[in-house]
Amino acid sequence: MNGVESSMPGPLSRRAILSDDLTGACDAGVHCARLGRSVACWDSDSFGEQQADWLIASSLSRAMQPQDAAAAVASMATAIGQAGFEISYKKVDSTLRGPLAEELESVLDCLPATSALVATAYPAMGRSVLDGRLCLHGEPVGDATLEERFQGGRSRVIPLGLHDIRSNQLAEQLTSLANERAIIVADAQTDDDLARLATAIVACHKQLLPVGSAGLIQQLVHCWQPEHRGAAADNPLPTMRQVICVIGSQNVVTREQCQQLVNQRQAVAMELSQISATRPGEAVIVLTMNWEDDPTRGRDQLRGWIASQQSVGLVLSGGDTALQVCNFLGGHGILLESELTDGVPRGLLLSAGLSPTTVVTKAGGFGDASSLVTIVDTLLGNQL
Repeated sequence: MNGVESSMPGPLSRRAILSDDLTGACDAGVHCARLGRSVACWDSDSFGEQQADWLIASSLSRAMQPQDAAAAVASMATAIGQAGFEISYKKVDSTLRGPLAEELESVLDCLPATSALVATAYPAMGRSVLDGRLCLHGEPVGDATLEERFQGGRSRVIPLGLHDIRSNQLAEQLTSLANERAIIVADAQTDDDLARLATAIVACHKQLLPVGSAGLIQQLVHCWQPEHRGAAADNPLPTMRQVICVIGSQNVVTREQCQQLVNQRQAVAMELSQISATRPGEAVIVLTMNWEDDPTRGRDQLRGWIASQQSVGLVLSGGDTALQVCNFLGGHGILLESELTDGVPRGLLLSAGLSPTTVVTKAGGFGDASSLVTIVDTLLGNQL
């Protein structure tokens, strides 16, 4: 152990979520904006400078090899503790991408928690887990069960079925299981299942590290601060004059969303490097990033455009895309404010060289074909 604390939020505590990519950090961390100032950050050197109640840290390790990912997570956990934050949640991909077992074993080595409870279901996005198998809109995804994905490490892996979750002895069962080094992998089909898990996790205090998608953290926030349940965000939604969507995700869902946006809102589509050819009167611009080419092409043009225009909003789809664009603009964090819709957080990009810029992040596979249209209409203040 390296002295990093992990427990449920209490008065005057500064807490952290540790995620494996930036869009995942944002869609989980935005729920903590109800508890205080929540800032997503990816540069461990700046953790100590963040004026935040909740630090939403990203290790950027999802695509790494297992050994490298484990080292990145350990380094990030150490930096979080040194900056004065306590890890209260480990965010993982809702479709189980990345070296999950290696990362979780690594973070457990850094914390006083003896075990972890993994609940990756996210019902609002069509993700559920039944008999240990991930389902997307009711259809099984992949061959391995959740239990199999976490085997091979030092922790005992224990499945937790719906019967256990919906029983009256759930809290007592988790408290008992948390006495040993274990990874408990939980089924969940509904938000009520996640709410039951969250209540039981809170009863375990520091023994159990919660691990999951944005679905579980949302329910934990309700438990930590029940007076905020269902409360609307206090920050008003500003109206943008122009929205720039930067798309790097190759997910088929994102491609369908882009096509609808171009067709229904006469969006101007171009490569990122062509941003300087746009005109102020064009309300919606779709920029694509070519990862096979040099993804930094257009960096200076984009920064110059954002700096020269007023009331420009950014929509960033895909974790790698969001990270690249934030770095292009000299960003050191995203102050998370509210969700535009499920799984789509809005915040302000914090940059030393630019005024705070409205930014919306979206995981590539989230939403339906009309999601980008809805996001852009909301930012432009159009009636839906």
